[in-house]
Amino acid sequence: MVASPKIQADTPIWKPHDGAQVRFLSSPADEALFGGAAGPGKSDCLLMEALRQIHNPKYNGILLRRTFDRLEAADGLIPRSQYWYPGFDGRYNAGKHYWTFPSGARIYFGHLQHEHDKHRYQGAQFTYIAFDELTEFTQSQYIYLFTRNRTTIGSGLRTYVRAATNPGQEGHEWVKRRFITTDIVNRWNWFAMVKNEKGDELDTRVMPNHPDAKSRAFYPAVLADNPSLDTAYVRNIRLNPDAVERAQLLYGDWDAINTEGRIFPNWTLENISTEADYDPNLPVIWGVDDGYAHGQGRGSSGYHPRVFLLAQVTGIGGVNIFAEYYQTNELSEDSLKNVRAWPYPDPPVAYVDSSAAELKGRIWATGIQTVGATHKVSEGIKNVRRMICDAQGKRLLRIHPRCVELIREMELYRYDERSKVAQIGEPKPLKQDDHGPDTIRYLAWHLRYVS
Repeated sequence: MVASPKIQADTPIWKPHDGAQVRFLSSPADEALFGGAAGPGKSDCLLMEALRQIHNPKYNGILLRRTFDRLEAADGLIPRSQYWYPGFDGRYNAGKHYWTFPSGARIYFGHLQHEHDKHRYQGAQFTYIAFDELTEFTQSQYIYLFTRNRTTIGSGLRTYVRAATNPGQEGHEWVKRRFITTDIVNRWNWFAMVKNEKGDELDTRVMPNHPDAKSRAFYPAVLADNPSLDTAYVRNIRLNPDAVERAQLLYGDWDAINTEGRIFPNWTLENISTEADYDPNLPVIWGVDDGYAHGQGRGSSGYHPRVFLLAQVTGIGGVNIFAEYYQTNELSEDSLKNVRAWPYPDPPVAYVDSSAAELKGRIWATGIQTVGATHKVSEGIKNVRRMICDAQGKRLLRIHPRCVELIREMELYRYDERSKVAQIGEPKPLKQDDHGPDTIRYLAWHLRYVS
């Protein structure tokens, strides 16, 4: 462990509380997340950890929030730093938002308000990177900043990434998948990007001796981990009428999520499983949704990828989806050729978007029977909801973790709040993030009577 920097005699003393704070601050992991509930001193830990290597003139650290106004807000990271950092002989550049220390080391403050803001840091080099309220960020922003976490050989510096957050907000699901459900609570395991049979690189747990292994840990914390916290703060949280927010802030409950407007509110991480992988003893089926236009990219109403989902029917009438193909701006014959090049047998049948006449014809010409989707959207949604979790609590629909686009859409698919149109008791879905869910409807419709 690197020695603490020398401080002035009149510096206010900050000391971590025993328990969660000490565990987080002493972690040897390359990447670590701290928090859960509100109030355990998450931001202070990130701020003070940034000081660990300021005796080294080659050190650059950065602390990030999604928007800059949150950095400057009352009790935000910048005001807090202005209380602690002068005692370490730090000088603050208010115009460029960084601290300089006697050695020449610097600690910066930054933000990633828009997705493309991550490219503002292209070419930068930070030894320490910290994300405050990680669930405010997108996964791609977080992963991109890892490319900036570097140093030179012989610098004597340790490179690592730290984050803190409560459950909820935009990034809830990806943060939960990365940290909360991967057996790294108060311990660390090793992960690397590993290619699957398609050639896609997936975040995968590996042995420590893997050449690309990086260690990762999660340190949960609750209000009781910060005994200096004003008890009135707890009472204020309890006054919150939103039961989901209360559970997230009081207890750090990652399973309490706001399902308002979600078409599949019963969708959970239990539907994501490696057990959904390809089984050579079962026939393959396809679900196909035609598309072509890219629009403004994922999440825009103009984004219409062509989707192939490769699946197998289980012995209990469920569906395992083990591979996905999402592509825009590509001719249908090329999409079909690319999917058939994968190391899986052609299916006897493909369940296809009923409006995709040209694509259906091409699939039929390969000897694969095609079945068009002729059911009402609302009835198909009800059937998918049943397969996500039926009346007996069985998860009939399982999706392999490699199907990242499909998983993203299952979590984001929403009703159109502007529409007053209802279909047999079902409000009209929003025409956005619906490509994978539509494809599941096609391939699962024939299983509606299977038990």
